[in-house]
Amino acid sequence: MASLSHGEHELELFTRQVLQLVDPKELQWPSSDSLRSVVVQSRIYQKLFQSEHPPPERYQLRVLKKLLSLIEESIVDPDEDEISDELSAALASLVTKKLPSEAQAAQQPSYVTYKFSTASNQVPFVTVLESRSLLSTSGGTGFRTWEAALHLGSYLSTDEGTALVRGKRVLELGSGTGMLSILCARWLGCIQVTATDGDDRVVEALENNVFINRLQRSDLITARLLKWGRALEENEGGMQQEVDIVIGADVTPDVRSNNYSSPDFDAPGTVHD
Repeated sequence: MASLSHGEHELELFTRQVLQLVDPKELQWPSSDSLRSVVVQSRIYQKLFQSEHPPPERYQLRVLKKLLSLIEESIVDPDEDEISDELSAALASLVTKKLPSEAQAAQQPSYVTYKFSTASNQVPFVTVLESRSLLSTSGGTGFRTWEAALHLGSYLSTDEGTALVRGKRVLELGSGTGMLSILCARWLGCIQVTATDGDDRVVEALENNVFINRLQRSDLITARLLKWGRALEENEGGMQQEVDIVIGADVTPDVRSNNYSSPDFDAPGTVHD
């Protein structure tokens, strides 16, 4: 990826973290010099609050309150330095809006966008709809993207990692939100990706994430139900799908099944060729 100036790097890191719904207390905020710039403020507004799949409104409110507070603190010359009207209006709109409580908001699915760095100017990104609270309410782990998937996605976005999957037919085990499979299908040059999970509810949500990333009419990716210890069902043509490489991150067998034990089970993040 082309080198960025310090200010551009700050802005890129900050917007990536916000779109990934990092807790506002842990965000790496741009410096005062950057925030003082009306151009930077405008770019923040466009990237975060005018995006096609913005963060949930309660999260936006928390970020905007802190952001405008930091911008106010950064002002050196009140006659020259300004606060973006767009950001101020966005905050005013959210403050006057009846938003769900924190508990209610936690139960609602949210758009989360993951971006990955590459050696080129291309910045692969995947947007998925996650229901992070379902882990505690239903026992399912496939409704959110986990740390190992982010690490594997970062590796696959490198030249070395991309070389493993480019031009290959990829099968992902325990796809969950489908972030990795979508990354491979849309950005990494795979000729076919089969995203699998053992929970039919997760597979249904995965199919929606394929739609969000505009791959629903593509033959590049399919979402399939795959129970641990059972064969993958034949495709519509009655043929078993050939696979060149199997990937998996945070793969967890369903302990409610009697068929979850396997001597070939590997650690999360394993890539098989």
